[in-house]
Amino acid sequence: EMIIRPEEWIEKPDENGDGFLFAWVVSGDQEYPIPIETHHVAIEDVMLNKEQEFDFILECAEKPDIFLDEDTYYNEHTSSLASESVIPAGLFSARAEKDFVQSPRIILNGKVVKTYDDSVKYGFDEDDILYSLSCLGNEYDVVLHAEHAENINLMEGNIVSCIYWVQGWPREE
Repeated sequence: EMIIRPEEWIEKPDENGDGFLFAWVVSGDQEYPIPIETHHVAIEDVMLNKEQEFDFILECAEKPDIFLDEDTYYNEHTSSLASESVIPAGLFSARAEKDFVQSPRIILNGKVVKTYDDSVKYGFDEDDILYSLSCLGNEYDVVLHAEHAENINLMEGNIVSCIYWVQGWPREE
């Protein structure tokens, strides 16, 4: 769970509660923007411009880059992003493209804090890989679907860099 301050609906929820929010993650005195895809969420479940607890799952949009540890990340990674960083890539056009469409995607680098053995128990396919990432004081649950998981060996302490689809919903009281 995380503290979120939803700011506006980019796409209001349809009859299935599928929508798209622009929100801010609130972590201590830090805030950063995050796009959130919602499923089975009614418009009245989200309080705009008020802090609210949300649950999240990140879904790998492609095969992640995995590094043994922070030292390996800084020695081998070609970008200048920190080993714990978030870029809300789906919110902003890199080159002011006229036909840019916002999407619930982020680029996130973080440290694996836990791996889960039985993905079926959590409602996923047997070959999916589930793990939790620590990034900037928050923990994110992640699913890496089988089509992106070939030859992946993930361990606690690894640094993972990936583009993720962000799905979230207000926490039930």
